[in-house]
Amino acid sequence: MHYRRISYRYTLRRVGAPQFGDPRSEQLPFQLAQPTWRPPADVYECAGRYEVKVEIPGVAESDLELTLYQDTLVVEGTRRGGIPADARVLAMEIRYGPFRIAVPLPPDVDRDRIGARYDQGFLHLDLPKRGGAA
Repeated sequence: MHYRRISYRYTLRRVGAPQFGDPRSEQLPFQLAQPTWRPPADVYECAGRYEVKVEIPGVAESDLELTLYQDTLVVEGTRRGGIPADARVLAMEIRYGPFRIAVPLPPDVDRDRIGARYDQGFLHLDLPKRGGAA
């Protein structure tokens, strides 16, 4: 996994992404066309932290990039593979190519303690709250 930390805000948010009660999320009048796909994700709050679980089987850890903006954590990557050139497609439900998911950060997240691990096709992101247990 590659990590980057950006000191400015991530201002273009994907409509329908979890917003953690941000009242502005309903007011966004646009959605840009995306040449990527968005993997399924669960976002939940626990005692002292938030957790995000992203389902991305078949993605190599080296093909993942996490970017931490001032207000958003962005997960990008590529699922390589696809169908053979000589194949005739009978059904195709698995998405390949680049993907992106943007997770807006609640204001009480301790950005210095965010953690990530990739295990059996799931990316687990741990977003500790400020003042929460270490």
